Amino acid sequence: MLSTEQINRIAREVATAHLPPDAVLHVSSEPDIGTDGAPTLLVLIVPRASSLADVTGAQAIHARFLTLLAFRNRA
Repeated sequence: MLSTEQINRIAREVATAHLPPDAVLHVSSEPDIGTDGAPTLLVLIVPRASSLADVTGAQAIHARFLTLLAFRNRA
């Protein structure tokens, strides 16, 4: 399993690669429990308020999908 530091680094790398420059303010992660009771991972990517006008919904969804793939491929 990846460490919290590795997870945060991967999430930041993917988000900054697929969102406008300097759009990511903060990244954090923590273990969680899903609605089915199974262990999950909560990843929070906080954008800079000044960059929100530059981020489209499609970019955000694409970055989220690529983040999930990156975790799967690096685990």
